[in-house]
Amino acid sequence: MKEETEALFVYGTLLSALPHHALVAPFVTAVEAATSEGRLYALPAGYPALVPDPSGRVRGELFWLRESDECLRRLDAYEDFDARDPERSLYIRERWVVRGDGGSRRGAWCYVWNPRRVAALRRDAVEVPNGDWRAYAAGR
Repeated sequence: MKEETEALFVYGTLLSALPHHALVAPFVTAVEAATSEGRLYALPAGYPALVPDPSGRVRGELFWLRESDECLRRLDAYEDFDARDPERSLYIRERWVVRGDGGSRRGAWCYVWNPRRVAALRRDAVEVPNGDWRAYAAGR
């Protein structure tokens, strides 16, 4: 198992103190507020989807991970991502550029909505105001 530290950008139910954070918590060594380009949508099932869009901004957190291979393996299953068959995956895990709280830019893993499913997303989901899932979830 690789002990390399990786960064992961999260923007929804995996955020600190939200329902599914426990899935990643054992692997997180540090957390920083961060933003990314994109638009955030709330799905009827109660979780968000990030869609690339340079004119939008999504708020989230940057996690530094230990045992990143194991963490990403678990998250791939949770996010319904199969690297062998990405076209059928719900989300795609990609390297993503995010901006940390201090303004620095860095690469991080991020689960983005599968581009093949964007039409259905825009039909069935609502855009999250200000790209802030935590605020949106608190207001529901």
